[in-house]
Amino acid sequence: MFWLIIIFCILVVLFFGTLFGLYRFVFHSPRKGQNNPHALLKGEQYDRHAAEMESLVCRIEAEPFEAVSITAYDGTKLYGRLYLRRENAPIAICMHGYRGTAYRDFSGGALLALRNGQNVLLPDERAHGKSAGHTITFGDREQRDLLSWAEYLNSRYGEQIPLYFYGISMGASTVLLSSGGKTPKNLRGIVADCPYDSAKSIICDILSRLSLPRKLLYPMISLSGKLFGGVNLKNTDAAQAVKRSEVPILILHGDDDRFVPAFMSSAIEKANPEIISRITFPGAGHGMSYLEDPKRYEKAIAEFLISTGFYPEREN
Repeated sequence: MFWLIIIFCILVVLFFGTLFGLYRFVFHSPRKGQNNPHALLKGEQYDRHAAEMESLVCRIEAEPFEAVSITAYDGTKLYGRLYLRRENAPIAICMHGYRGTAYRDFSGGALLALRNGQNVLLPDERAHGKSAGHTITFGDREQRDLLSWAEYLNSRYGEQIPLYFYGISMGASTVLLSSGGKTPKNLRGIVADCPYDSAKSIICDILSRLSLPRKLLYPMISLSGKLFGGVNLKNTDAAQAVKRSEVPILILHGDDDRFVPAFMSSAIEKANPEIISRITFPGAGHGMSYLEDPKRYEKAIAEFLISTGFYPEREN
């Protein structure tokens, strides 16, 4: 009996140790290397645009901004950069990607929004940049953080100022998730660049690409997030969320995305085709549609903004 108890205790320790390891690998924020906007992604799809990406990062870093902060619903302090260029202009809230930075992921998008005549808010998502927290939640909590940023802007400038939600990768799924609930009355539109349809879908897809048993590992990953980070991955289904949305949505996706496959955003489009427009970019990798074909990307954004009643100024 004694040895059975010992063996049982060892198995319990191994099980929870494995869960903690999965939490650290999937959900935990490795802040040191993660927060450098000049740490560009590597690989053939990124290397050919490295000089352009570095230039855009340097340009957005040089833009003057106001540092702003809010306290999230769970007490987490969140930090952001507010770029105000035009009085009473629409404000674009731009949500960056998983283990990304606002400067890197939205260097091109933020500069484009400013050029189009919009003001811009670049938040550091929880567990990223200067924002507090250690757990990345795949949109579970980030969607509520986004709405808190919208409340902050409305309390400061009033609901007569139109809002737009922009997102890339995990940020794209986050802005779509937010559309399924009670959104601000002045939210005019949502732009989602390379979103996944659900956290379960992207995690299982990556496990399959790594030749790992997803049926075994995904439940353990989900449990690890809930146990050590309070994450509920059931709240991260963007395809289900957009079914309840009434806000116009534009989805942009590279058809050679090797991280978030383009079929995932296709599933989102099919969930509510009456309000969702989707445009793919041949040969573009993950988050690289703008750099792959900037003229077509800018045209798509401009036409979407016009369809929502805002006319871009098209500054140089």
